[in-house]
Amino acid sequence: MEAAKAVGLTKSIGVSNFTADHLKDILEVAIVIPAVNQVEAHPYDRDFVLRRVITYILSVAKVAPLTQSSKKSAYIWRKTRGSPLSDGQVLNKWLQQKDVLVVTSSKAERIREYLDTENVPELTPQRRAPAKDR
Repeated sequence: MEAAKAVGLTKSIGVSNFTADHLKDILEVAIVIPAVNQVEAHPYDRDFVLRRVITYILSVAKVAPLTQSSKKSAYIWRKTRGSPLSDGQVLNKWLQQKDVLVVTSSKAERIREYLDTENVPELTPQRRAPAKDR
């Protein structure tokens, strides 16, 4: 991949689902530091691997649905209760406040919602709390 970048075939190099140990190994030999580590992230992650990965100063891209279930969970309900915000807006703001880049949908409504996250007020500590309170 570094050779492809060197001759202009790609603008950047990224990795996917790398742990902190994988990134450490790559960074020991890489000439070009990966621009992104694309990982699944959602409010139900107990270990939230991103805390360790971010220490390598990579942009972390988020893929996969915001939640794995179409049902509105009690956890998400508690985060959106008493708010005019949608589940998606709260979850996107939660990710944004963790410095996670969100890229996940081609649906126009969801894209509008993602773009509007900038207009969503900062989440309170109660709404920002990790999923451990479920």
